[in-house]
Amino acid sequence: SQKTSFSAFPPAKPLAPQALTQLKKLTLSENYATKLSQKEKEIIEKLVSTGTTTLNIGINNISSEGAKAIAEALKTNQTLTTLDIRGNNVSDEGAKAIAEALKTNQTLTTLHIGINNISDEGAKVIAEALKTNQTLTTLHIGYNNMSDEGAKAIAEALKTNQTLTTLNLWRNNISHEGAKAIAEALKTNQTLTTLDIGINNISDEGAKAIAEALKTNQTLTTLYMYDNNISSEGAKAIAEALKTNQTLTTLDIGYNNISSEGAKAIAEALKTNQTLTALDIRGNKISSEGAKAIAEALKTNQTLTTLYMYDNNMSDEGAKAIAEALKTNQTLTTLYMYDNNMSDEGAKAIAEALKTNQTLTTLDIGYKNISSEGAKAIAEALKKNKGCEVNY
Repeated sequence: SQKTSFSAFPPAKPLAPQALTQLKKLTLSENYATKLSQKEKEIIEKLVSTGTTTLNIGINNISSEGAKAIAEALKTNQTLTTLDIRGNNVSDEGAKAIAEALKTNQTLTTLHIGINNISDEGAKVIAEALKTNQTLTTLHIGYNNMSDEGAKAIAEALKTNQTLTTLNLWRNNISHEGAKAIAEALKTNQTLTTLDIGINNISDEGAKAIAEALKTNQTLTTLYMYDNNISSEGAKAIAEALKTNQTLTTLDIGYNNISSEGAKAIAEALKTNQTLTALDIRGNKISSEGAKAIAEALKTNQTLTTLYMYDNNMSDEGAKAIAEALKTNQTLTTLYMYDNNMSDEGAKAIAEALKTNQTLTTLDIGYKNISSEGAKAIAEALKKNKGCEVNY
């Protein structure tokens, strides 16, 4: 299965050519005029034109020089609230210039600067800007070359920054050391609500540190930790935190290695946790034993609405257990369980549950190993249950 997450970005759209032709001709700084491409000049003109609030220039071959010119404009611009410059090549030099602008700019609330070949050097200056900037609420700096040093700098900024609510650090080179620093910041930070640290390598040690922070943090609602080399050990620590944490609503720990042992621990937490609404445990080598534990929790849990548990190995036995839970569960609306080695036997059990379940609206069980016999059972069930869309 393709790796996906709740936080996947829609692709950035290049600035439309027809919009570029309508740009006002404004004077560019002498420092940049000869170094910029025609496209970069047009983008700058749009930025400094009156009334522009959103500028999406992702995937537009913006260089560090272009980023410097944009930064220069940001120092005086008083209308721009969103700047999306992801997928270019602004590098550390461009990041430094934008960071400098953030120290004085008072309108920008959202900055997407991912996929830009930014290393710790660039991350550090952005972190420094976060210490004084009072308007930025969303920062996406994922898919760069930041390691623990950059993560530590950003963590330090989080201890004093009082405006940032969303931080995306996905697909960098952050290990447990960087995760520990972030976790330490989470103990005192009171504004961050969304953290994406997916596709790094925080491992169990990093997961444990973040879990510890979750016991006291009262603002984080959404946490993405997918693809981070976390085993059952890390999952157990997270599960323990879920027993007392009262703010987290979305948890993504997909594509790790928590196994059935980790799934059992999380299932146990779901019996008492009253805030989690979305849980993603896809691609975690969870067998029928783990699925049974999750199913047992679904019988009493009254808050979970979305469950992603596809790409595991629950087999028919696990599917039957989930099906049994669906007969009484009254809150789950979305369930993805395809690629789970399920045959007609499991499909029939699910079909039986669909005859009485009245809350599920989206169900994906895939088509592998399910023949026309299983498909027929599902189709029959859907004649009675018209509120659920099933993909199989």
